[in-house]
Amino acid sequence: MKTFSQLLTEHARRTGVSDAELARHLGVRRQTIFRWKEGVTKRPRERVDVLRLAEKLRLSSEERDALLLAAGFAPETVPAVAQTHAVQEDAPAAIATLPWRWLLLASLLLVLLLGSLLFWENGQRDAVRYSGSLALGATATPDESLILVAQFANYGGEKLGYNVAGRLAEAVTAAGPEDVRVQVVPEIIETEAQARQLAQAQRALIIIWGEYDSGRVLAHVLPLQTGASSLEVRHLLDDFSALNTTINAELPQEVQWLALVTLGQVHYLNQHYTQAEYLFGQALQQHAADVQGLDVVYFYLGLLAYRAQPPALDESIAYFTQALDLTPGFVTALNNRAAAYLRRQAAGDSARALADLQRVVALRPQEASGHYNLGLALGQATPPQLQEARVEFEKAYALNPQSPGVNNALCWDYALEAQPQKALPFCDNAVALDSSGNSHDSRGVARAQLGDLDGAIADFQYYLTHYQAVDANAYAHDAPVRRAWVQALQAGRNPMDAATLAQLRNHGHAQ
Repeated sequence: MKTFSQLLTEHARRTGVSDAELARHLGVRRQTIFRWKEGVTKRPRERVDVLRLAEKLRLSSEERDALLLAAGFAPETVPAVAQTHAVQEDAPAAIATLPWRWLLLASLLLVLLLGSLLFWENGQRDAVRYSGSLALGATATPDESLILVAQFANYGGEKLGYNVAGRLAEAVTAAGPEDVRVQVVPEIIETEAQARQLAQAQRALIIIWGEYDSGRVLAHVLPLQTGASSLEVRHLLDDFSALNTTINAELPQEVQWLALVTLGQVHYLNQHYTQAEYLFGQALQQHAADVQGLDVVYFYLGLLAYRAQPPALDESIAYFTQALDLTPGFVTALNNRAAAYLRRQAAGDSARALADLQRVVALRPQEASGHYNLGLALGQATPPQLQEARVEFEKAYALNPQSPGVNNALCWDYALEAQPQKALPFCDNAVALDSSGNSHDSRGVARAQLGDLDGAIADFQYYLTHYQAVDANAYAHDAPVRRAWVQALQAGRNPMDAATLAQLRNHGHAQ
């Protein structure tokens, strides 16, 4: 029997479908397809990925079943699933059906939740307030997604309370993939700071805590960012640290809804966009009329539409707008709707983006990210409002001098204004904080003007070596110009003349 890697390689070669096409269709990285074909990763974790491979490769039913068997899954015994569109080249993002495993999700959860209601005396017999010194089980490994669920405080005074933490943990475990581990925290968490401290100590992807009162639950779902995002260096912030889902719902039915939202976030953070879209779509269909937290479902659907290939920007903006209709002060949705406006570039979009980001700054004047994002938008306006942008960058720097994006923005702006001495300290800070290559590119412009030709060559070559993997589109646009600069510098000539600086001010890279 041929291995999964052998079959996948043969079918891809026969149909002429590239690794990049397969990656876009599944919503995974191209490296993932390469690892499957080379046998480095023996098989996909999800059955749906094999079915989508078969669909894209136009396999017969017999070939599809052989591929499923080689991947360790049961062959299909029902008609082929409908095509999904979360990350796909030739269709906008949309909610669609997935195979039987996901179609059974709602019924599995419902049976689980309604089959036996577990009560505990006072709802709090073994629960105590979080002291900051709780010792849990093993921290999350790199190959798993850990979800922490703390005991819910019972402020209603009833003798009996519904075991929210236990039932929610069981629901998520039953419906989640194998690499998701759920652990119940035996203490009560009362603040986001406590939740963040515990989640970071355990390397959890998500932590859930809250309170229970008279048959209703107020749940807080906090996704933790894993590592520094390159978006802070170059693009508008996709700031999950500000995203804290609060859900006020009736029990027991709405615990099922909370489980859907939680697993949707897990899949999104793990870049399993097809599965995430399906789960958020189910949450959208199943929500109660008065449930709070629906704004976050719309928010994630907006992100998924933004990440679709090609981006479904109209849908993305519509979803973010629905989230903002429910919660006008939803800062993360404002940031991301502004990013979608700037990317779409329809008539009036630049003004709309500026309005959203000015609203963010008004809501949170003491957060550096808001001023930074507004500065980026002002610099990309038509015509660019460079002086106003620099004012925002300087405000952001005063609030957070360790931000790589802010340091790089000031490095770039001062360098383009032919003030390389003033730019250089910001450039050096940015390079120390950012290894992507983008900050080296900015410092190269300043160094060339200072006569440090060897230093400028080293910076531009670092950019050419490292940045393609970070932002392929920006690299494709900028790399030919940088190679020409390197050639000029190697010939002993500074390419940063007045005309070049003026062109970069109007059409240069986004920090």
